Amino acid sequence: MTVPHIQPLTTTPDPISGRATFDNDMATRFAEQNSWTEQANAQADFVNEKAQEAGQSQDLAAQSASAANGSAQQAAASAAAAALSAEPWVPDSDYSIGDTAWSPVTLKTYRAKTGHSGLSTDPSTDTDNWALVGADPRQAARSLLFSLWLGA
Repeated sequence: MTVPHIQPLTTTPDPISGRATFDNDMATRFAEQNSWTEQANAQADFVNEKAQEAGQSQDLAAQSASAANGSAQQAAASAAAAALSAEPWVPDSDYSIGDTAWSPVTLKTYRAKTGHSGLSTDPSTDTDNWALVGADPRQAARSLLFSLWLGA
């Protein structure tokens, strides 16, 4: 629905124009004001309706923000669980996408972004194959999406 418009009043009574003209202009003005009042009320109803819709959108945005916060907390808990279950990284071992291992160099936990074996590069320096767990959540998300894109 478009915004209801209020038509301007067309007659402006002028008392200098003479009594008959003034009376006629006043009668026209009163008739126009009834229509003008209805148009103003329609516009007010429209504005109130849009204000209610905006309030509902605000509520939905708050719910989405809360859900996103919950997802972030779950991701943090998952990262913490992965870190707790990680084994020390062993050179030349087989790793599948999603496996976790902690680096003997940095003592930080990393998640495998690719399936690989026979590599002797520590996860802390091998960013092609490993992502730091619990680091920048955007990086963790990119790593996960990349792994999924590879068909993991």
